[in-house]
Amino acid sequence: MFASDARNATRSTLPAVSNPAGQADLRLSVQRALLGAVGDSLDGACADLRDELIILTWYVEPDMPEDEREALEVAGSEVIADFPSSFGIDERFIESEKNAQA
Repeated sequence: MFASDARNATRSTLPAVSNPAGQADLRLSVQRALLGAVGDSLDGACADLRDELIILTWYVEPDMPEDEREALEVAGSEVIADFPSSFGIDERFIESEKNAQA
């Protein structure tokens, strides 16, 4: 452990939002929250941190079952729980177009 790390050890584990490390913490939080929550209808995910707002965008199939959607909403709840109470969350579900068959 470096001396600067020891000085920062008592501070919050979440760095300032403007710090690129805050984005890394967000990605790790999302990755952990998605363990066991990803169904066949999830095509992709995007996470962004803007000031004190977490933006989660889920790219899903149009016919996504309700239980898979609820699992992603629970994942969003787990992500926001990793951050201070001053943070907010905006979850967006965007339906992907079906893969075209050639």
